[in-house]
Amino acid sequence: MGYDNFRDGYMAKGTPLGATSTSVTLIADNTPLDMTGIGLLLLGSNNTTAANRTFTLGVSKLVGHMLTITFTTGASTTAQLVNTGIQKLQADWEPTQYDSIQLISDGTNWLEAGRGAGSIPAGSIVNADVSASAAIAFSKLATLTSTQVLVGSAGNVATSVAVTGDVTIGNTGVTAIGSAKVLLAMLGAGIAPSHVVKYAGKRTTAGGSASEAFTVTGVAATDIVFVTIQTVGVTPRTIVSAAPTTNTVTIVFSGDPSTDHIVSYQALRAAA
Repeated sequence: MGYDNFRDGYMAKGTPLGATSTSVTLIADNTPLDMTGIGLLLLGSNNTTAANRTFTLGVSKLVGHMLTITFTTGASTTAQLVNTGIQKLQADWEPTQYDSIQLISDGTNWLEAGRGAGSIPAGSIVNADVSASAAIAFSKLATLTSTQVLVGSAGNVATSVAVTGDVTIGNTGVTAIGSAKVLLAMLGAGIAPSHVVKYAGKRTTAGGSASEAFTVTGVAATDIVFVTIQTVGVTPRTIVSAAPTTNTVTIVFSGDPSTDHIVSYQALRAAA
């Protein structure tokens, strides 16, 4: 008496008891396929445009149900299994001849376990159990474009996307904030400045009087003015006061500064 399911002495959890293979040739778009009790689907197509021979899989209620699909018809024919709905794939599958894809059911969705020509050797059994604590080497995952990251899509599927907007990231993990991306409005109100510098500069004293007025076009009488002696002349003087009027700053020195003192100034105005 033969027991086909135990021929090799192994049976993977999730393999339907009495699992069989079946052959289907796609002759219409969006063909629904019931894979109940099927472990191997030998798939064919009568069309040369993948998008014209799409197919979908029905729900498998068996958690851990493993399904291998192998595309068998010639290189001139195509098919397409779309990453949508209960088909949670790495990407749409558009096989060429002898390409295979392996799927596993979680009781609701079909999850992709692997793909590629000959990725499951003939006669081998794939163990459907993967420990939640298993360490899967990154080299076993699909390739990820340089500088991109995995982000959950609107369909709750991990998707490779570029980091854009105010921040970018390099393939070493270093991030950078773009030019002029941090604006005052983004900062806490508690650190908003009360005044900003509107005018600044330096000049050499004209001499001849202890009081000297010089033009600063735009300065207002309500501005706050700071003046300091940057370079002291032969006869040192100090600043007694500095006051703004419209377009003018007047400095009073402790004496005639002559023509060899250099002063610097700032005019501050209340922030808008």
